[in-house]
Amino acid sequence: MKRYSVVRILNGALEKGDIGIFIGGSLCKEAFAYHREGNLYLPNDEGVFSLGLGLAMNSLRRIFLFCEDAYFLKNMGEILHIAASKCKNIYVIVLVSGVYSGSSKHPTIFKSIHSPIGMLFNMGFMVHDYKRHFKNSRNPVKEIRAIWQKVRGPLAVVVEVECGGKVFSDNYPTEEKSLADIVYFIQDKKTAAYNYMPLISVEDFGEEE
Repeated sequence: MKRYSVVRILNGALEKGDIGIFIGGSLCKEAFAYHREGNLYLPNDEGVFSLGLGLAMNSLRRIFLFCEDAYFLKNMGEILHIAASKCKNIYVIVLVSGVYSGSSKHPTIFKSIHSPIGMLFNMGFMVHDYKRHFKNSRNPVKEIRAIWQKVRGPLAVVVEVECGGKVFSDNYPTEEKSLADIVYFIQDKKTAAYNYMPLISVEDFGEEE
């Protein structure tokens, strides 16, 4: 499935209180075409994963970080910190095309990793693999939303996508405007009413002695 179609589906699966952070210029363009309140568009990947982790650690909102496999590989140190944080409200969505954004001739090494799912699991993530998910689902938005309502982070989702030829407008908000909008969104009591955190289980308290 084309990446912009996957972005539309996953963006539609977010709840009203969720924050969706889209990393990289081309991904920001595609996501802004399906804009929802609570989306943050950051074309520069410098420190974005750390920003997402900071939001997760200081908010009851669920934080979804959307990135290409190239950005994921470039920021492995920050990814490890997310896994080690054990934050239950942070989710990393890796859109794997196997090539660098804007170039279909320069491959990334993501698909050369022996077992990316195993690697993420060993880091400390709960891992979902959606490679074939969209081919068999009649209503993927509803289905994925139901899955995300039950799962706790730190979660890594791997989705294989195809690079699309569709042209999107680059008139998404500036980084400053987008950050200001998120500050307002976080402080808004109406959207705070939709905050969703998965239920705490007995395992969170450890075994009784």
